[in-house]
Amino acid sequence: MSKLSLQEKRLQTLRRQLYSKPIVKENKIYETVKDSTPIIQISTQPLNIAEISYLRVDLLKVLILSTLAIGTQLLLYFASRNHLINLYIKF
Repeated sequence: MSKLSLQEKRLQTLRRQLYSKPIVKENKIYETVKDSTPIIQISTQPLNIAEISYLRVDLLKVLILSTLAIGTQLLLYFASRNHLINLYIKF
């Protein structure tokens, strides 16, 4: 009987975990099939008010930060174009 290397043991463990039981996460159920195509079942439960509030706050933060980033890029571009700042290093 041949001994398995550590990598082969890990592969066997991962295969056993992948094909032996379904994976359940919150409202979604992932079932593994022999051909490894996942079947997804999504629940139709409405979102909680708190989740919508967090989503709105997160989207607002993303909007503010992206606006600041693009604004900063535009300021640097026009300042460089009008020779208000020099972005080239001369030795």
